[in-house]
Amino acid sequence: MSTSAGETTPSAETPTPTPTPASASASASASSSQTSAKQKRHKARALTRDEIIEVRALKKYAKWTHDQIVAATGFTINQVQSACKAPRYPKKPDRWTVAGGGTGGRASVGAGRGTAEGAGSGEGEGMVE
Repeated sequence: MSTSAGETTPSAETPTPTPTPASASASASASSSQTSAKQKRHKARALTRDEIIEVRALKKYAKWTHDQIVAATGFTINQVQSACKAPRYPKKPDRWTVAGGGTGGRASVGAGRGTAEGAGSGEGEGMVE
């Protein structure tokens, strides 16, 4: 088969350009910026109590860094950092104590005890017939 001078054969077509390292890195950085934007929009869930205990144990007893914990557990760095922080709220107070002290605490529970009607020496204690 012969072709005329104006026509080109399929083998004579210009090859498709192969991605150069510069264009490959540009496309990679574009895709990484898209994923980082997605990650920024995605709010990570809070760790459960058991996960927080696990992170704190790795930090305290295994002497792992935050980066090592992130690599091993798959948690985000923010989750690990927040798990290692002390809570901002104080420990829940004992239910028997009243804020500000005073006599309203345990003394009011079980009213009737310690009164003259039955407490004290006790009923029948020490009495010999």
